[in-house]
Amino acid sequence: MNTDEPIKNPCHLYRHFGKSGNLLYVGISMSVLNRIVQHERNSKWFSNLGHITIQEFESRLLAEKAERIVIKTEKPPYNIVYKDIGKQRISKTKQRREQEMREKYAPFYNALAVIDEKIAMAKLRATRQ
Repeated sequence: MNTDEPIKNPCHLYRHFGKSGNLLYVGISMSVLNRIVQHERNSKWFSNLGHITIQEFESRLLAEKAERIVIKTEKPPYNIVYKDIGKQRISKTKQRREQEMREKYAPFYNALAVIDEKIAMAKLRATRQ
């Protein structure tokens, strides 16, 4: 057995979006429905929730890697883990480039989110039957 391979045990990365469509929070969980209930009880941003997307990964390790990337690139305001500590000055040019990249790839990410949401809902319906 190769110890470098991740153990296969499905884990989900979920994104919470606000009513206006802005990303609020990103997380991972082996039991995403239980985690959503916890957020409902304990998170001040949950009252602004518009929709949630869910993406499945083969293992927690892969989901953690994806979570780090999403938090660093999409910068959800209510995530604390993996955010850069301390404020850094960002040049106007760099801010403009980052905004251009977000706008350029937004249709792609939005399409993926819709597909992920449809898959998650189909799986949820299948588990209820």
